[in-house]
Amino acid sequence: SVLNSTNGLVEFYTDYSVRAIGATLINGFAFSIPGDPTNVSSVTGTSITQNYLNLNANGTEQGQANTVIFLFDNAFNMIGSSGSSFINTVQANEYVVPVTYQLHVVYTNPVSDAGTAPYNPFMVVDETRGKEIHLPGELPTALADPLLFGQFADDSNPATGKYYQTSNNLPWAFDLPVKFDYPVEQVQIINAYNHFQAWGESGGGSYDDWYENTSGYRNDENIYSPPQ
Repeated sequence: SVLNSTNGLVEFYTDYSVRAIGATLINGFAFSIPGDPTNVSSVTGTSITQNYLNLNANGTEQGQANTVIFLFDNAFNMIGSSGSSFINTVQANEYVVPVTYQLHVVYTNPVSDAGTAPYNPFMVVDETRGKEIHLPGELPTALADPLLFGQFADDSNPATGKYYQTSNNLPWAFDLPVKFDYPVEQVQIINAYNHFQAWGESGGGSYDDWYENTSGYRNDENIYSPPQ
């Protein structure tokens, strides 16, 4: 982040990469930042190739009160493959080296209330703009489809402020302070990390280090290991 003399945010940079893709859905990734999107001067370092987004000339998404910026709208474009499935999720398959990209956002006027990283990151699933997946408890954007809440295993309830969790509080997404060693294809995370379920069901009160490589925490045969 670049601040001016009064600690106003003038611009910021974010490095990002897609490390793996399971299945074949065309997914996008974005984040929502507090603040008027018309105050953004420019957005560079993104990849927009599909036809399900409507962006303003400055690179922010139309129809949003907050500043919504899509890093990409098709994850396959970001990992050196344009259509194959199971990228870096099946141990026997060829490994694809992830590419690192850099987002650059410049503001017209300094911002004092932009919040802090990771802001409100979210996925859009399979080119369906209304199908958003956020971190647990984070608010959907104005373009999320409210009819999806409470469907199937989701227990989101806008009336109570519960979003993007199952009935027993397991999250649909999470943010970690370390590089995540993710499960192999078709293995649920609860079968790769022995304390993930206890962590989620406790609301984070138990095993807040569930992702660490600690004795008894992992089932290594269910966790993807990239070549050294």
